[in-house]
Amino acid sequence: MGERYELILRHRAAVGESIRDRHRRFTEVLSRFEPPLGYKGHDAPDVEVSETELVSVVPLRVLSKKGRRSYITYPLRSETYLRDNAQYDDIVVLEFDSGSVDARALLDTVVPAYVDAFDCYRAQVLDIDVAMADWDRVVALCNTTGKDVDGRDGVFRFHAAQFLDRELCRRAFGLAPEKIVKRLDGNVERASLCRDGAYLICDSSLPGGDACRAIEPKVRPLLRTFLRRFGKPTTA
Repeated sequence: MGERYELILRHRAAVGESIRDRHRRFTEVLSRFEPPLGYKGHDAPDVEVSETELVSVVPLRVLSKKGRRSYITYPLRSETYLRDNAQYDDIVVLEFDSGSVDARALLDTVVPAYVDAFDCYRAQVLDIDVAMADWDRVVALCNTTGKDVDGRDGVFRFHAAQFLDRELCRRAFGLAPEKIVKRLDGNVERASLCRDGAYLICDSSLPGGDACRAIEPKVRPLLRTFLRRFGKPTTA
């Protein structure tokens, strides 16, 4: 079966953007790939946009079988609602078992295609249990620092793979993507520029548990700015 994993895509929602146009663009690409990472062979669901609901939710039922939970959310495009915080992001969550996907195809083809189609500022391929174990610490740091430490302002933990756009690289590490790639080249499986950001593949085996947590201490010391500002994740 493999580990319980998610591919999470995030876009900074903005007033004036059409949710329907964004959804159409993304689902066109979503339909190119096989389940559990895409809707090939199935009709992708439409989005119902409400002027009164704060969030439009699109369940991806074809991809949510066997206990999986995959979906897309779009916040209301309102000046009085949107804030510069990850809770106001457009979000795609695709849940899968690491053993059920071709990891190389996922990392080489699917992730870059989705990052482009969803206009991501960040994307992560992560172990669900490890991310959930971090949650209390992330919330505590958000409260004490006033920063969105695992959203628009920072990267709390390095996972199997992640994309960080130029603005997130600047906020989280005070570095341009080019400098992040240069620092990590040769220290992770792949560090490359992608869509004006840094695409970092740390472990294409999609490990779980302690093996997943072992990524963090190998990568973090090379990007010390974040350590000084926000602290570091626990190893538990």
